[in-house]
This record gives sequence, structure tokens and C-alpha cells, in this order.
Amino acid sequence: GSFDLEIRGKTIFKGLYTVPSCSGESVVETISLGRGQSSDNRLEVNLEKNDSGLLANAEAGDPESQYELGLRYETGDRLPYSPESAFSWFLSAAKQGHIQSQEKVGLAYVKGFGVQSSPSKAIKWLTVAAEAGAANAQLMLSSLYMNGIGTRQDKEEAMRFLMLAAENESPEAQ
Repeated sequence: GSFDLEIRGKTIFKGLYTVPSCSGESVVETISLGRGQSSDNRLEVNLEKNDSGLLANAEAGDPESQYELGLRYETGDRLPYSPESAFSWFLSAAKQGHIQSQEKVGLAYVKGFGVQSSPSKAIKWLTVAAEAGAANAQLMLSSLYMNGIGTRQDKEEAMRFLMLAAENESPEAQ
């Protein structure tokens, strides 16, 4: 079959796909980028046999599957690179208490990755992840509190999160 991917009314991808065989072998999808149809402007995405199960599990609300899909969209691993899709999957998992996703959501709000930057929302999500032991969240919070970004400047709170990160054996904090 074929498909068009539109964002805000503009076609950004046109592609062809094949249906997985009954044997469960890998499927290769060819996606043509919207900038032209030359062979050097093609992207091949290799989908493993369990990818359809991953998507089904994520859509059914499994936070680990949602996190995995977020990672794939974040890196462009077997799926088109899409910060917005990555953020959406991370947020779904984060709302269910998935610590790594909470950290990703917080970092996305800091950087504006797939979502409009919001330091106050970053503080909220990073705090939840940091209190659960996520070292990267602890480091980022230390920096945000030290510099007064998204919150009032608070050197004591910055040191508290830095010490937590060190206790979690973060090389950057030691």
C-alpha cells in the first residue's frame, strides 16, 4: 500500500509499505521524503517482527512500550525521527509513573524538544523523576536551581540535588 504523512496540512512524507509475512520475518518499509523522489532521497526503515506488538502494547497503555517507542522516535531508530512523537509517547508513559519517561519529559521541557520549552513544567517532571532516583534529572535540577531557571534561585536545593546525583554514582556529579 501507500501513505502520505501530513503535518499541519503539508505533506512531509510519501511512502510505500509492505505487510508482514505470516512467517514473522522483518519487514522493510521504504519512505520517500517529501523533498523529491530521487533514489538518494529515500529512507529505509527496518521493522522487527515484534514492532507491531510494541505499537499495540503502547496504544493499549503499556508504559514500557510507550517509552520504547518514544526512544525510537527520539533517535530515528527504525522509525522516522520525530521529536513531537517522541514527546507524546514519553508523556503518556510519564503520566503512569514511568521514571525514565518522567525524566525525558522534564528534559524535553527544558530543551523544547518536541514541545514548547517550559522551565516550570520541566521542574515539575524532573522533580518527580529525581525524587525516584533518576540521576540525570537530579543533575538538571541542580543546574536549574543554581541558575534560577523555572524557579527561584536556590543554592541549597541545587546542592541537595547535586549530592543525590553523586550518591547515584553520576560521573558528572562526582
